[in-house]
Amino acid sequence: MDTLTVLFLEAPDYSHVSLYLPAEGVIEDLVGSSAQHADSVICTPDSTSGTYRGLFTAFRDPFYVSAPGDSVVVLGQSRLSSSFCAEEWIYPGSGLPHVSYPSLRIVTPPFLVAYAPLIPDSVSEIAPDAPEQGSVCLVHSYHSPDGGFTGPLPWAVDAYETLTIGGGRSRLLYPRATWLDEQSLRHMVTSADLLAEQIWSSYGFEDAALDIVLVQPLVGEALLRGSGVLFLSPARLELLADVEHWIDSLALGRPVEGPSVAASAAMAFLERSTYLTPELRKVLAAHLVCQLAASASDDRATPWADLREALLKFYLYETERLGGIEYAIADPELAGTDLEEAVILGKGPLVLSLLSNSIEGFDAGLRRGLRNLRHSGYPYDRLASSVGLTAESRDGRLFYEWMFRPGVPQLHVTWYDSGGGAWVEVNQIQPGPEFPLRLSRCSAVFRDGTSETINFPAGFEGGKVFLPFGFTTGMSAITVDPDHLIPADITYERLVRDED
Repeated sequence: MDTLTVLFLEAPDYSHVSLYLPAEGVIEDLVGSSAQHADSVICTPDSTSGTYRGLFTAFRDPFYVSAPGDSVVVLGQSRLSSSFCAEEWIYPGSGLPHVSYPSLRIVTPPFLVAYAPLIPDSVSEIAPDAPEQGSVCLVHSYHSPDGGFTGPLPWAVDAYETLTIGGGRSRLLYPRATWLDEQSLRHMVTSADLLAEQIWSSYGFEDAALDIVLVQPLVGEALLRGSGVLFLSPARLELLADVEHWIDSLALGRPVEGPSVAASAAMAFLERSTYLTPELRKVLAAHLVCQLAASASDDRATPWADLREALLKFYLYETERLGGIEYAIADPELAGTDLEEAVILGKGPLVLSLLSNSIEGFDAGLRRGLRNLRHSGYPYDRLASSVGLTAESRDGRLFYEWMFRPGVPQLHVTWYDSGGGAWVEVNQIQPGPEFPLRLSRCSAVFRDGTSETINFPAGFEGGKVFLPFGFTTGMSAITVDPDHLIPADITYERLVRDED
């Protein structure tokens, strides 16, 4: 890859130059224009500057795979100042197979830094393949953590600087380049640190990893993940800067791009919990987005309640709009269905929030389960056992029913005020068996405009109960789940008695 500049300053206005390019090479116009003519490219200067400038790229040494004997070796070469690989995409371009990587060697010029989310062994010097490469090259050697490393293997090469983020548990790698000014870098460090800190706080487990690596493709923006690493363009990282406004945007139904960055980082982190199902990994990533948005909304009195309300409205609207068969979170048939997004992004975070608020020690047990799933296990049983749940226990029933049952409960609430309080009855009216509920609080609005919130009796899951509100002016409305902890479609009916 190199830049071609042709000066036409002393030439007539109609001048141009004809170039022969190798079949595997392409040229991108920067100043002026070019056109293919037979086996040549005709370059025409810009009329103002009298200059043609183009970026020439040739893939003379493509990445390839060879299989000598029983081993699989991935070999590649790139004559660029930067290169990276994640998911199924290599920059500047090629394919990469899914294989197991017990070790890795990256050879670079001495002024470049190699990165891979593996355990480093050594950096040594070797003579270059060609004199124009300089006096020496560096060989960066790595080996996989225990349990191996399933590809595609992410790696990057550039003139990187490294900062620690996330309380010293993660790294931010950024290139020493003119396109990254100091002020922008400070803002991106703040955003990356906030994201890493939230991921480690929510899901941190032994052998987990998260590095954030800034890359800049020639065309477009990058947002790619590998096991324990997120590669993204600076413009993508900057999308995290408005995290305190995400709840407002979601509540209003406005599209917002930043959550995709946070979700991709969470997915990269959770790749190290190898035996998670794809659906559960996505649900956990969506829940992480919610936790990040809620923690950044310091100016809101009830950020989680507002966020849960927005997620429930999204889920109910999408399931009503799209119709069709809905599958449970734990059902592998969910993947690829019309309602997958509504279940993963709407119902999924609501269920995790319900479990977190209802089961003592759930968050710590979740982190233990993610660690245990590093090497083996069926994810739902492993998570349940890590929290200390059995299928027959009250908490275990809450966990398994909400994970393995499609839909949400439909609650019909009837009420009337009487003698310094209110009689409230909660019934499930959806077809099929009832969901286990954890109704904790009920709020009331009175005719004088005041309000009051009191607790349901401990363990209340439905039925009829008297709540001793302290009103004196009569009651005008109630809400049985003011914190929106229960993912449910709720309707209300006030009963009018003869004495009213």
